Amino acid sequence: MTAWPSSELHPDAYRTLVEGVPAILYIDRPDELSTNLYTSPQIVDLLGYTVEEWMHDAELWVRSIHPADRERVVREHRTTNARGERFLSEYRILSKAGREVWVRDEAVPVLAEDGTVLFWRGVMLDITAQKQAEELLRSSLEEVRRMIAQRRELAQLIETAQEEE
Repeated sequence: MTAWPSSELHPDAYRTLVEGVPAILYIDRPDELSTNLYTSPQIVDLLGYTVEEWMHDAELWVRSIHPADRERVVREHRTTNARGERFLSEYRILSKAGREVWVRDEAVPVLAEDGTVLFWRGVMLDITAQKQAEELLRSSLEEVRRMIAQRRELAQLIETAQEEE
């Protein structure tokens, strides 16, 4: 089987690729608000916002970040923007309907020849199921620790009672 050179692929093949990935792909400006230049249509399914809403409201991304995560994520964003370094963060974002969605947001800078950042190319993956599993595991471990502590206390009581007899 012969592979087609990328120059022979129809432009719709790239659109199909981008729009078929189970993640939000985006391109943002390297400005304070990360003004959006492109967002893939998966944003509708994941967060309930239309592409137009996401692109035309420059502050929507920051407002959508869960209040408990917002300060940290904005600080990370500003730091990586200033340094022109890869952005990688896991945080909660609130969907248009108010549902809490955990995302792993990763973006890399696309640089000009002089090293300045032209734009950010990124991907947001839904990691809600992973975070829920981690929380379940964490609470199960806490329950096991609590049971072990109770058993130790019970063993100590039994030992004390036996010594008193």
